Amino acid sequence: MPNFISQMIWRFSLDVFSRGTFLVLTICIARVLSIQEFGIYNYATSLAMMFYVFTDLGLNLQLVKELGANRNKKKDLWFNYWQLKMILMVLVFFLFIPISFALWKGRIPWVLIFALLWMLGNASLDFNQVVCNGLGRMDMARHLMLVHRGCVVTIVGLTLIFFPSLKMVLVALGVASFLGGIGAFVRLFQISGMRLSFSMPVKEWKRILRVSFPNAIGGIFGTWYIRMGAILILWFWNARVVGEYSAAFRIFEMTYLIPWAIMSIGVPHLSEVFYNKNHKFESDFKRILALMGSLGLMWSLFIFLFSPWIIQLLFGERFVNSIVVLRLFSLAGFMVFINYFFTHLMVVINHQKRHALHEVVAFVLGLLLFLVLIPRYGSNGAAIGLFLIELILFGLTSIFLVNHWKKHRIEKVYASIEPL
Repeated sequence: MPNFISQMIWRFSLDVFSRGTFLVLTICIARVLSIQEFGIYNYATSLAMMFYVFTDLGLNLQLVKELGANRNKKKDLWFNYWQLKMILMVLVFFLFIPISFALWKGRIPWVLIFALLWMLGNASLDFNQVVCNGLGRMDMARHLMLVHRGCVVTIVGLTLIFFPSLKMVLVALGVASFLGGIGAFVRLFQISGMRLSFSMPVKEWKRILRVSFPNAIGGIFGTWYIRMGAILILWFWNARVVGEYSAAFRIFEMTYLIPWAIMSIGVPHLSEVFYNKNHKFESDFKRILALMGSLGLMWSLFIFLFSPWIIQLLFGERFVNSIVVLRLFSLAGFMVFINYFFTHLMVVINHQKRHALHEVVAFVLGLLLFLVLIPRYGSNGAAIGLFLIELILFGLTSIFLVNHWKKHRIEKVYASIEPL
């Protein structure tokens, strides 16, 4: 457990740096652009992130699980995943360009290509971080993070100074993220000592896609219900409302930082304990749950109480309408922490299909809620909808896990009874 805590602190520090730098860039962009342009910017990045899930298809979560279960046994386990990841990224980029153009609501649709490039750069960075998490190499994760974020901050920062327009910001963001992603991949191979070679392990790719499929379903619908608000607001309202919503959402998005940092280390740790049938699994599970619950409660209270100062300090007086939206988002904070832990726990204990079912149900019900709430209440309706979706997911997952644990305990009692 001490090693787990140490790695978690390192992971959290890296994610604070990663999300923090992007949040600072987002704030600078919001202060340079008009609220309407900021809304279009967030519509583009939200749309690109909805395509992100097709570059993943559950690979990241399955990889970190397998790396944890096979720690110190298969150092090259991630290479087949990397090859498959490259294929998916290329396919997604070319297949979704025409789809994204059809969904684009701005005046210059070609800039969405650069939003997709930004997404691909993030996808490559996330994969690299997953490999480092699974191998327990926080030193390697730090190098790769600095390469990518350094490239993004430098190029986008210079663009904001010399070419402060929506078009140039999206171009700079896409180019910087893509170049940073390539640089991070190069460093991954250099530091890990792996040789860059190409093969066609089709049988292994089929196995990976098969076991990752439930994670893919869960990931697709889980990402969509989080990003759907900005998309639907622009279709029912206008870019200004999207901009006000996005200022609050970018702050609330940090809510996912802490549970992601904990579970990116927690999944390989719990997988290792679970697959080795270690008696520490239940005690470690309770400790992580208590940590998640307490942090989630404190974060929600902080956001709720200080949202006026947060919005005005970071985004300025122009975004005063974002304060109520952020307060509504804060209601979901606690459940985000618990849901993040529960859904990842279901993958560890091999209930990926049930996890996927919960995400699909939450998405479908959430879409209906959004279609009712957003046309009537705008950005406030989108925030309320996200809260209700997290509540639905919390209820579904909690009921399943409680029943699972009761059944597991009964089976242990029966197994301990000696036959007459």
